[in-house]
Amino acid sequence: MSFFRMGKSDLAVALDVGSRTIKGLVYGISDNGSIIKGHKRVAIEMPAAYTADRIVGELHTMLASAIKEFGRVPAKVTAGFGTSLADYRVEQWDMEPGAKAHLDRKDMVEYFGRLFEQHTKEDRAMIATPAGVEVNGYPLLAEVLRRDVRHSLIAPGETVHSIRFRTLVSYFPPETGALLAEMKQMLGGVPIEFIPLASAYQEALAQRLNVRDAVLIDVGGTSTMVVMLKDGALAQTAAFPLGVSQIGGKPVRSGDKKLIALWSRSLNDALDFLYPFGPLTGETYLCGGGAYLSEVRAYIEQGEWLKTLSYAAAPNVTVLEGKSLFADNMLKGFLQGPEDAGLASVICYGMHHEVII
Repeated sequence: MSFFRMGKSDLAVALDVGSRTIKGLVYGISDNGSIIKGHKRVAIEMPAAYTADRIVGELHTMLASAIKEFGRVPAKVTAGFGTSLADYRVEQWDMEPGAKAHLDRKDMVEYFGRLFEQHTKEDRAMIATPAGVEVNGYPLLAEVLRRDVRHSLIAPGETVHSIRFRTLVSYFPPETGALLAEMKQMLGGVPIEFIPLASAYQEALAQRLNVRDAVLIDVGGTSTMVVMLKDGALAQTAAFPLGVSQIGGKPVRSGDKKLIALWSRSLNDALDFLYPFGPLTGETYLCGGGAYLSEVRAYIEQGEWLKTLSYAAAPNVTVLEGKSLFADNMLKGFLQGPEDAGLASVICYGMHHEVII
């Protein structure tokens, strides 16, 4: 007679999937999901000619190689996708559950799953994450959807009549979505969560740095993404297709003046799009490889862009570095500057969220 039980994995993997680079980190976790130490940093540089489908293929190869090298299935894989590979939309999803006297996180996951099925579009693949929640018209803190929340979300005696999810949706071309689904199937048994990178940034700023109201500007390889936080929740995002590869030199320290001017105008348009969701406070976080460009930093720090968008006299600019999010634990040395802020933020998200969709 014999018995067999597969031991619980003590590994997790975080991935920041961009149009030119896929960055990953394999790290050890404890039973409650907290980080013990980093194991291995991995990265793939890709040529400009790579399509989204080819990038997903490289992601599959990287993940399969990591699993083979460490000889066991990770407890969780979290992969963040930026706006260079997906179109972001913030949508309102409404649910009327009927008069209900109890509401907890398990209920919210079930309701969000139903709404996801209702909003699925046949002609586009999608990833959806809740960015905020309202119950009976009153907002709840975004933190109620974290996996460590166990308490009831409504007061005793209260009845739930309506729920609204402010939902960040990433839309992919059907072919790319099919490849992502195929990758999940071929890596059967590996719990993989695909998320918008903006959701990871919201988690890192609100939960790791206790930021409530701010704008984050991520100047990536081929696009720039702007994320707006209000009361710790993701309020809106905007993006445009100009990044370091178009405006920066090599090494990335200065850029082409005409392209920097075009980038600045595009950033102003993106910020104008965010303004209706609330005046900007001036708290500004800059990250991505573009944070090394002196012209980009100078334009953001000088603050001309803020004058018509905020009551603040000048922006308070912080360069968000990967190492600053985990300076107090065993990931020190695995994460470096602003180019690693996305990867570090994906790790933050993976620590506190279970797979919903």
